[in-house]
Amino acid sequence: GNMLDSDGFFGILPGGVYWKGNGERYAVAPTATITVPDGVTAVSLEDLDMSNYNIDLSKNSNISTIYYLAADDNAGFQKINSANVVQGDQSLGMLLFQDYDFFVPKRFFVKEARYTYLPEVGADGKGGWQTITLPFAVEKVTSDNKVVDWYHGNDTEEKDFWVREFKQVVGNTVKFADAETWVPNVPYIFAVPGDHWGEQYDLTNKNMEFSATNVWVEKSTVSAVVSDNYEFIGISGGMTPGTGGYDETAERMENAYVLNEKGTAFVSGSSTWQKKHNLCYFTINDRTIDPPARLNIGTFDETDGICMPQVTATDGQQVDVYTVDGLKVATATVNGGKVDLGRLPKGVYIVEGKKIVK
Repeated sequence: GNMLDSDGFFGILPGGVYWKGNGERYAVAPTATITVPDGVTAVSLEDLDMSNYNIDLSKNSNISTIYYLAADDNAGFQKINSANVVQGDQSLGMLLFQDYDFFVPKRFFVKEARYTYLPEVGADGKGGWQTITLPFAVEKVTSDNKVVDWYHGNDTEEKDFWVREFKQVVGNTVKFADAETWVPNVPYIFAVPGDHWGEQYDLTNKNMEFSATNVWVEKSTVSAVVSDNYEFIGISGGMTPGTGGYDETAERMENAYVLNEKGTAFVSGSSTWQKKHNLCYFTINDRTIDPPARLNIGTFDETDGICMPQVTATDGQQVDVYTVDGLKVATATVNGGKVDLGRLPKGVYIVEGKKIVK
């Protein structure tokens, strides 16, 4: 805060700095008890000797808030007594949660970073996509404490779920490919299987934890993956009415394409972005393009749909035949370990989780 000193000049007094969900910041002069306001995503108390102050966190309902302290401020560390405390540029642990805004104003090194998410929609061969962007490079994923992994690049062995990155636009289809590695602040789509392929694969309504150890948590940026005038953008805060940055976000979302609730396409004019706290969306830069009403989700490799790995079928068994988009087109019989596709036209089909080219 500013204060007129005895000589009539303005002096700068140390104070606290707060960040809102959209990254907007403001400074507050300290009082004997520093009360952290509700909904802030980050607090810097680095200029204060916290042995001289009390701190009240009870008004702040955001459990993803990050607290920055001076490197040697052990008093502040004891008083905050919370996860997400950064001393200098070091932190013991960071916990982020899907239902709370987060924003990282300054990068820091953390011994363990974790993001918790509860997937409620399952993939069924046609939809079930969700969006995600995180400020650290994910190394490990668990589902109800069991280690799971996604399909990386050219994986052929069985994996548990899908994480994909935006590659290109063809017509009104946005194409994604399996992500080899997880890059901080990059927007992705991901999907977990529901019970479409059997209960043993179902990861819905189980707590997923995306984590890494001894990793840098990167400064939040509005990062975009760009192809053919289409931008795929990821942001992490400011989507809830009444919170900081909501109005600016609402303006930005007027012409945006947001994932629909079934996770089958990105649609314009939707209000589903509201109250989301980890949002990725599409915008079109070239206003000469006649904007489509929806952007369908496709795969970069046309032979690669959402499918489970091969399940061995016995001779004489009847099996369902699907297109790569998940549409059932026939029931076929297995003969000599091969599926008789009969009169189906040439193309790529999914049978018992295996891609078959006719």
